[in-house]
Amino acid sequence: MNIIIPATGIGKRFKEAGYKDLKPFIKVVKDKVILDYVVECFDTQKDIFYFIVQECEKNKFEDFILSRKINAKIIVYKGQKLGPAGSLYGVVSQLQDILNEEVIISYCDFGQEWNYRDFIQFTQENLDVQAIIPCYTGYHPHLLPLENVYAVCKVYDNTYKVYEVIEKYNSKNKFEEYYSSGIYYFRTLKLAIEAIKKQIEAKDKVFGEYYISMTNNYLENVLCYPFIEKFYQFGTPKDFEYAKKKLNSQ
Repeated sequence: MNIIIPATGIGKRFKEAGYKDLKPFIKVVKDKVILDYVVECFDTQKDIFYFIVQECEKNKFEDFILSRKINAKIIVYKGQKLGPAGSLYGVVSQLQDILNEEVIISYCDFGQEWNYRDFIQFTQENLDVQAIIPCYTGYHPHLLPLENVYAVCKVYDNTYKVYEVIEKYNSKNKFEEYYSSGIYYFRTLKLAIEAIKKQIEAKDKVFGEYYISMTNNYLENVLCYPFIEKFYQFGTPKDFEYAKKKLNSQ
């Protein structure tokens, strides 16, 4: 599987909170940084990773790739800050060789426990769909604060078929929603790029950024996969510290 990880954001809130390291490289437990939790969601032996990064952060990612012994390529993004979908769209010329292959596009600030093999099987059992969004549901402590809002998949009753993805959704029933974890499967990269093009043309962004979550709204046939067992939210300093404390107590 091709795993594309846009990592061009500077982690402004973490810098302001006094963290010295770039967000993906902030230490969580003894031998693991945030980015370890992201890549370990996948098959680190067989999958090919593509990190989209800023020129000034390239060396840090190179060191990570070498020390973790993963099969990975670094793609430098030189455009303005446009979010994960915007940065991916800006480097598509460097991804032409996988344009017709299936891809997973992943954010870089979370961790989760799930059956990746089962998810891959799910993608093969539903060959007619264009995209699949892994989700978690039920009680998660990071959902408790009112200000904590995330991307939600709205599905038709008694199905996994998604009719809309709503970013930063303020739900009255937080523990009943299907929340996107930050992983997005697309049948081909070409399909994802075509959807992002429509998204950009519609100027469909949140706080100046184009999110991959909302890219799915420009596709016809999207499923959610609501079988994530545990989810670790590292998105904000407060969420990160809570998850870090939990993980260090295990």
